[in-house]
Amino acid sequence: MGKVQIHEHTTSYQAITTKSPHGLQCLKKLFLEYDNETPSRASLDSLLARDFTDNENESERSIGREESIENIISNRKRCSRHQMDLKRAVCIEHDAKRQEVLFEGVRFMLFPFEDDRGLELPIVEDKGDWIRVPFSGRIEVRTKENRYTLKEAVIEIVSRRWTVDNSQLVKRELMSNRRSQSRTATATGPVSPISSPSETLLRSQSTGQSQSSQSHIGLPGGMSELPAALSGLVVHDTKSLPPYPGSVAGSSVDGRA
Repeated sequence: MGKVQIHEHTTSYQAITTKSPHGLQCLKKLFLEYDNETPSRASLDSLLARDFTDNENESERSIGREESIENIISNRKRCSRHQMDLKRAVCIEHDAKRQEVLFEGVRFMLFPFEDDRGLELPIVEDKGDWIRVPFSGRIEVRTKENRYTLKEAVIEIVSRRWTVDNSQLVKRELMSNRRSQSRTATATGPVSPISSPSETLLRSQSTGQSQSSQSHIGLPGGMSELPAALSGLVVHDTKSLPPYPGSVAGSSVDGRA
């Protein structure tokens, strides 16, 4: 068994060269795709092994190569600018076929600026704020002989395990949702949190029926609505009621003076 070798890199990932260990070269290729305005699916396909597994923040669920590639491409489309800032990387050469890279750094993302109408505007430095996302983790790299050429070996990433602080992204998402709700409330007026559109419609219909019943029956203003059993009755003004049969003006109801 060969001796384990350790290589440390403390500058930008752009400074990694073809003379660097294979593990560091793979890390550079991965970061280049993150920073690329249009990540190459073909490059990611060749960089990540078929049995590649990805795990973020010690999740119970690990994802495979295809889903990881989709995440990289879709996440890059959301931000206007992207920068992977590598702080430190340590490559451990276990043997000729297996290397492991421990790394840490900061991911900077700049998103389009939204005006009061919710429209995305071109990025302007004084209007857009960089989102800072610290990360740390490790990748495992496998080296195997190239069956089609004797010049270069096939180097691919087998797995990635990393911890990402997404708190700033969550905060931005919450603020964006609040602005969206505020614009909706301004356009449609305040809405009670315990009411729904259907309840509002029912209340308006009930109010309309109440006003209609009151005007039809001749109830004084402010009087409560009559019970449903009486709501269909039509009551005329008492001054226009016909005299009681057999009665004389000034006499009592039974006809006696």
